[in-house]
Amino acid sequence: SAAPVVLQLAATGDSGEQLQAHADVTLTPFSVAATLQMDGLPLPPLWQHFLKIPALTLNQGTASWRMPITYSDQAGVSIGPGTLRLHNLELTDTEQQTPLLQSPTVELSQVKLDLRGKRADCASISADHARLSGWLAADGAWNYTRYTSAPSSPNDEPAWRYRIDRIALADSELHLQD
Repeated sequence: SAAPVVLQLAATGDSGEQLQAHADVTLTPFSVAATLQMDGLPLPPLWQHFLKIPALTLNQGTASWRMPITYSDQAGVSIGPGTLRLHNLELTDTEQQTPLLQSPTVELSQVKLDLRGKRADCASISADHARLSGWLAADGAWNYTRYTSAPSSPNDEPAWRYRIDRIALADSELHLQD
């Protein structure tokens, strides 16, 4: 096998977000081993473009992460394990205009994505000084069920599977209403 080609990238976006990437690319057989680091990425534009959940509005928030990414013809793309930090989050119920989640910092640790297998794993999600709200609607349904029910795929593709091993809240508030 040939020696890998080393690629390095550093960029700054219009909103001050910073991207750094390092990749080792081997041509024969083709494979990529990269590390991607992003700091200060504004989340609302990504939310609006990629996460089509009309019942939820992400008013503000930024993301920072450091993730290894690998690719090979045999295994496909593998992302992680890495850490994702979300800062100054404010997530609102679109219809009620009620804040659902407000938090200065949410950290997802040991995040792994398997794109071919459509699987996402996270060892822990932790938040300090978070405020979460929930309520029962007039029909008795928990408001969060509206956000997680996804319409069936028109071409019957298998759904993504998610696993979160641990959720930890410290110095946080939970507001529930009937």
